[in-house]
Amino acid sequence: MANAISRKSFVAAALLQLACSAQADSIDASGGAPLEEASGAVQNAPGSLISAPSCSTNQQCIEAHAGAPYRCRSSDQQCVPLLSQDCPRYLADEADLESDAAIYIGLLVVDDRNGAQGEEAVEMARSEIQLATGGGVPTSPGSVPHPLVIISCNTDGGDPSGAARHLVQEVQVSALLGGFRSDNVLSVAQEYTIPSGVLQIAPSATADPISALDDHDLVYRAQIPGDILFQVLTPFIDSVIQPAIYADGIAAAGEPIRVMVAYEPDGSGVYQAATIAKYLSVNGQPVLRNGSATYRELRLDNPDLLNPQPKAMIAAASVIHFLPHLIVYQTQDAAILRAVENAWPAAVPRPYLITSAGFAAQLPALVGSDGALRRRAFSFLGLPEGFDPRSFDAWAAQLASRAPERTGAARDIGRVYGPNLYDSLYMLSYAISTLGELEPTGLNLVSGFRRLGGPGMTIPFGPTAMGSALAELAAGRSIDYAGVSGVFRYTPEGDRSGLASIACVAIDDTGTAVGTQPSGFVYDTHTKRIVSATIDCP
Repeated sequence: MANAISRKSFVAAALLQLACSAQADSIDASGGAPLEEASGAVQNAPGSLISAPSCSTNQQCIEAHAGAPYRCRSSDQQCVPLLSQDCPRYLADEADLESDAAIYIGLLVVDDRNGAQGEEAVEMARSEIQLATGGGVPTSPGSVPHPLVIISCNTDGGDPSGAARHLVQEVQVSALLGGFRSDNVLSVAQEYTIPSGVLQIAPSATADPISALDDHDLVYRAQIPGDILFQVLTPFIDSVIQPAIYADGIAAAGEPIRVMVAYEPDGSGVYQAATIAKYLSVNGQPVLRNGSATYRELRLDNPDLLNPQPKAMIAAASVIHFLPHLIVYQTQDAAILRAVENAWPAAVPRPYLITSAGFAAQLPALVGSDGALRRRAFSFLGLPEGFDPRSFDAWAAQLASRAPERTGAARDIGRVYGPNLYDSLYMLSYAISTLGELEPTGLNLVSGFRRLGGPGMTIPFGPTAMGSALAELAAGRSIDYAGVSGVFRYTPEGDRSGLASIACVAIDDTGTAVGTQPSGFVYDTHTKRIVSATIDCP
C-alpha cells in the first residue's frame, strides 16, 4: 500500500511539471496564471505571484488554479502555490492537499543518490504515518486528523536560499527537514527558519558553529556533530593505522608518518578541516595548520580559467607530491580519489584512507572487488546509542524495494541521510501530537520535540508502536524514540549525543564491496577512552 501511495505522489508531481512546462513561455515560476493575465495578482516574496482574492479553504485555491497544488495560507487567507522552480514535487495523497487541517513540512534534499534515498525515506515514513493514524496525526485525543503535506526541493547540494524562501516565507511551513551540508544548514537557519520560528532538523551536518546558533531551540541535527565525530581520529591512528603502516612496510618502524587532510573550500569543508585539526595529533604532536613535513591540508579549490586540467587531476598531483601515508578525505567527490589511485607511483606503497561519513555510501563503488584497497579504506561513523545493524538492514531492504531505480539496492542505502530523514519525520509527527489547541508553529513544536528523548517508554521506529507512543504523549509523559540509526537524545544545543567510531567496507560472498559496517573501534569523547579497539573488518 505504501508503494502505491508513493508512486501516486510522484506521478502527481510529474504530471504537474509537464503541464507547467507546456506553458513555460507564459507562466511564472510559481505555476500561477499567465503573466499577461495576472492583473489581479499581488507581489508577496520576490519572484512569486500570489492571488489577490482572499480564500477560506484549500479546495477554493486548487479549483481556482486548474487543480494545481495550492494552499489557502492561514496567516492572510491568500492562495499560495506549494511548488516552485526549486521545489518541483510534493509528497501527499490527493485528498491531503484539499484538507484544511493539513500541516506543511519542507524538505531540502541533494540532487543525487543520497537525495533520492532521503526523499524515498521521507515518503515511506509519511505513508506509514498516514495509514497508522487513519488519515493524519491527531493533535490531541479525538482531534481531527492532520495529514502531512511535504514539499520537496532538490537544491540542497548548491544554493538552497530560493527553496528556503519559498518554503518558509511563501508556503509558511511549520518545520523544515534538510541541510546535507553544514554551510547550508547555517545559512538557511540564520536567514529563514530562526527569524520565522520554523523548526529545522538537519540529517547530516557536522560543523561546530551549528551548536552555537542563537536559535530559540529551533535547530537540531540528527547526525552526531563533528566535535564528537572527529575526536576518534587520533586514537584510531595511534592504535590501528600507524601500526598497520609499519606492519605493511608503508613506512619503516619508528619513521614519522605523513597525514594529509583534503577538504572542500565551502563553509562545511572549512569547518570540518578546522575541527579535525583541533583534535588531531600526528606522531605524538598536535598538527600545525600551516603545514609541516608530516602534516598538510589540501583545499580542493576549483581550477582557475587559465588552467585546463580537471580539478581531480590537479588535486591528485598535490597529493602525490606529498605522498601521505594516510589521507583524511572530507569531500563527496569520488573523482579525486580515483585520480589519486590511478596516478600513484607503482614503487610506493599506497596510503590508507579515512573518508567522511557522507562519503561512506560511495566507498563500495570505489573499492569494488579490490581487496587491497578495501583493507586500507575506512570512514567516520557516528554511533548513537542503541543502533541495531539487523534492524537497519531490514529497514534498508524495505526502502530499496520501493524504488530501486532511485535508491539502489539495499546494500547501497547509506546509514546517515535516509535513516535520519525517516526518523525526523516520525519525531515531528510525535511532536505534532502534543500541540493540543496550539497552532502548528515551529516554536510550539519545540516542547513536544524535547519529550522524545526520554526518560520514558521505548518506542521503536515504524508504524507498529505509533499508537502506544501517541497514548504516552497524550498522557503527558515522555518517550524514548529508538530510530533506524539508534536512540535520539539531544543536548541543550540541539546536537545528537553518541559515540565516535570508524566504519570499514563490507563485502558479499564474492568479495565485492556492498556497503560499510562498524569496524569495532569505538571512542567515548566524554571519558576520553577507547571503548573498543577490536577490529572486525573483512
